[in-house]
Amino acid sequence: MALLALALAACAPKQPDPDATFGSSVTAMDHDPSDTFVRNVFVDGTWVGEASMGGGIVAGGISLPYRWRPGLTAVVKWERCEPYGKNCRWTEKVVPIHKYERVGGTWLHLLSNDEVLIIPSMLGPGHPDYPGPDRLWALIERHGVTVFGVSPTLVRTLMPYGPDPVRAHDLSSLRVL
Repeated sequence: MALLALALAACAPKQPDPDATFGSSVTAMDHDPSDTFVRNVFVDGTWVGEASMGGGIVAGGISLPYRWRPGLTAVVKWERCEPYGKNCRWTEKVVPIHKYERVGGTWLHLLSNDEVLIIPSMLGPGHPDYPGPDRLWALIERHGVTVFGVSPTLVRTLMPYGPDPVRAHDLSSLRVL
């Protein structure tokens, strides 16, 4: 009997190392409305490709811990050029990594004013729940939106998520909903 218990214990799944990491591909997307373009993008020193409006070349990746934790960041460096590769300039920022549970890929969004979002997700930018059910509330909080219109369809779409995504954000700027 002791031999059977020992054999079963050896087959039990091991708890994952909390510091263990995995690799995720990075797709860089340039959302800057100017006529400039992003030629090179690096994440934590690794070249991940070029950025374009629909997603650039995926050439590298990012190492992420299996479990997201507050304060998780990456260093993003990119080269933005004027047409024909003129007057290129490098920008580097430490960027918080969006909260994740499961990852199928990582999307790096380069926005105007050198703002950057890093979003590891099972969903892509075309999915209605990307990057998460709180995306509208985060936008209201970040930009201090005062008037926000919603449709019955949006309300029905967000109902399965409950009130938690709404409560997670400061919506005190809203005057009209």
